[in-house]
Amino acid sequence: MSEIVVLVPVYHRPQAVRPLIDSFERSFPRKAELLFIASPEDTAELRALAEIPHLVTPFRRSQGDWAKKINYGYRHTSAPWLLLGADDIRFRPGWDTCLRRAWKRTGKRVLGTNDLNPHANSLGIYSPHPLVARSYAEEGGTIDRSGEVVCERYWHNYPDRELAATAIAREEWLYVPDAVIEHLHPGWTETSNDRTYQLGAKHAQRDYRLHLKRHKLWERGALKK
Repeated sequence: MSEIVVLVPVYHRPQAVRPLIDSFERSFPRKAELLFIASPEDTAELRALAEIPHLVTPFRRSQGDWAKKINYGYRHTSAPWLLLGADDIRFRPGWDTCLRRAWKRTGKRVLGTNDLNPHANSLGIYSPHPLVARSYAEEGGTIDRSGEVVCERYWHNYPDRELAATAIAREEWLYVPDAVIEHLHPGWTETSNDRTYQLGAKHAQRDYRLHLKRHKLWERGALKK
């Protein structure tokens, strides 16, 4: 049985499937598996995933697509740990060993990985692709809803930051800089700014305002234990 399931929401990037799998396999993870999560209308992606473990959601792409797919994957898997992934990441060897060592040493249940973004996270207070214990989602969930890993109210941006901020408030957060899962984002790499990135950025200001509005929920300690 896998100890870690890497949930990989995907949309319109069939060409990214094989590089991600190759990266994962080259990192030689122990007791970990990849699970892609696709939209029913995304035919090119589904063709690329035909022989690869994946889920197809019952809903078309809409607001909160990444978060909804993460939560869908959470509900349809059973591994005790969930890595919140994407199709624009590359695994560095030892990522799982570092995370495993960290959770055994500290008991923390939300662990941030290092995405190598040179412009952010110098304080280690968030991670776009963290590892979350299933028990954390079951017992606490998001700041205002149990049984969810991430908040689905954002269009795309900030569910990762809210997850980290909530976990910090609950004293469940630990940033693990040696667990490197590189984020190949066009903001700091040579990755092309494709349609999927553009869709994600379209509502960035709205997402930011929502994040500021929701910030009071964990600031005031309205937390589920």
